[in-house]
Amino acid sequence: MITPYSIALFFHIVGALGIFAALGIEWLLLISLRQSDNIGSFNQLTNFMQKLGRIHGPSWVAILASGIYMMVTVWKHQDWIVMAFILIVVMILLGAVLTGRKFRSVAKEINSTGRFTQELQSRLNDKTFLYSLSLRTAIAIDIIYLMAVKPDYVGAITSLIIALAAGFAAVYFKSNEAVVYNIKNAEE
Repeated sequence: MITPYSIALFFHIVGALGIFAALGIEWLLLISLRQSDNIGSFNQLTNFMQKLGRIHGPSWVAILASGIYMMVTVWKHQDWIVMAFILIVVMILLGAVLTGRKFRSVAKEINSTGRFTQELQSRLNDKTFLYSLSLRTAIAIDIIYLMAVKPDYVGAITSLIIALAAGFAAVYFKSNEAVVYNIKNAEE
């Protein structure tokens, strides 16, 4: 039977799928941008990157509107819901401040000079982009965990610590592996 709750749940799940699709696309674009070596490919990838808001925006609206409805009508105040809302705000801020602002700065400079310099490439290869995206991905997975398991406050905090550690470690150890690899290749 179709109920208002089941419709809200449907939109909530579709919104979550949209967020994960956008994160996956962002991973592909970021990797491609970091390997980009000419202005043409950079401009094309930048154009795609700037259009991700068309996925993120409606997805967040679907998640928040349906989530608030389900919280008010069924779940009421639960520790995991409070944590999920806080994490959504953190994800949005990480994306807007760390990734969005910094990326727009690099894109603006490249577009204004019309050149793709080593200095701009190194700014594009800044680990901040990877950390932001990795942490947002880990937080999104943690939010799914919170919705599935519905832990108390201690469980929600524990899962957050694990998610943040995994998101940070994924970039930290992979970056160090690349550095070690490059040093070994340079020695040969």
